[in-house]
Order: sequence, then structure tokens, then C-alpha cells
Amino acid sequence: KQGVELIEQPMPVDMIKETKWLRERSPVPIVADEAINTSKDIPAIAEAYDGINIKLMKSGGILEALRIAIVAKTFNLDIMIGCMIESSVAISAAVQLQPLARWLDLDGPLLISNDPYKGAEFRDGHWIMPEEPGIGIKGIKGIDGIEGIDGIDGIDGIEGIEGKKRKKWNIGMMEYWEERKSGE
Repeated sequence: KQGVELIEQPMPVDMIKETKWLRERSPVPIVADEAINTSKDIPAIAEAYDGINIKLMKSGGILEALRIAIVAKTFNLDIMIGCMIESSVAISAAVQLQPLARWLDLDGPLLISNDPYKGAEFRDGHWIMPEEPGIGIKGIKGIDGIEGIDGIDGIDGIEGIEGKKRKKWNIGMMEYWEERKSGE
């Protein structure tokens, strides 16, 4: 392994069979990045990867990122929360998802020399959230915090998820109860 934790998207998106072949032989987890943009992409690639990289900017926001996480866990995929070069605003939102993740790659604001905002703080190798409610962003007028999400809709229509057992998670105020579509 030589200290390598994972290999991210080692082959082009359309090379699913080849990626699956590599995954079966690799001692290091293979993680999808470009292969998924939404939760609907996961069933087609699930057997080729050990995990998926969720990026808020690519998925469209926290709601779809949560859908992606639910579907990924349903297919026994590990989760990485990643980013592109993004300000503290986006990273502070992404940090909210860290309890879901096996891996974090949230270095976006560390690569920006003129980030005008202050949010989650990177200290001693960890993202630390402010004590205030919401995502803790400073420097934007009119943001008083973001309230909790009551429930996550929209995953039942994803092809390949029918009959899969949902995991029970407790992420702050949000709970996802274990249930089967058949009503067990």
C-alpha cells in the first residue's frame, strides 16, 4: 500500500468493466469521482468501485449529496467528501457531511489566498465547526443560519434500489430509519 489510502477514478467513466477488473485485484480502495454526479448514477457503477467521492459543487448541493450518500451506503460503498477549489462557504457546507465519510478531501479554501469569508476552521488536520447555529459563515450579510432538513425525498425512484435495506444513521438532527420497501 505504501501509505496510499485510495485510488480516485483511475480510468475513464465508460470503462466500467475494466475498473471492476482493477478493483478485484487492487489492495487499495478504488473510488468513483467523475463516474457519478447524482444518486441515479450509482447503481450502474456500484460493482466497479469501493467508494464514491461526493462533491457539493458537482452534485448540486447538500440535498442531492445526502441522496448520493444514502444510495451509496445502500450499495455498500464507502464515502469520500471532496471538493474543487472552493471558498469557505462551500467547504463549511461540505463539512456538515463529514460524519458520513470514511475519507475527507476538503482542501479548497486552503488553496485560495483571498477567501473573503470565514467558516469552518482547519486546525491540526481537522475541520472545526463554529459554535453558532447554521454552517457558521462569517462575512456574508443576511445569513442567520440554515435550519435542519425534515426528510430526504427522491431516492425511491432510483433504478436498482428497490428492495435494498436502508441504513439507520443519526446525523445531528437528521435520522434515516432502516426500512424495506416491502414494508417489513
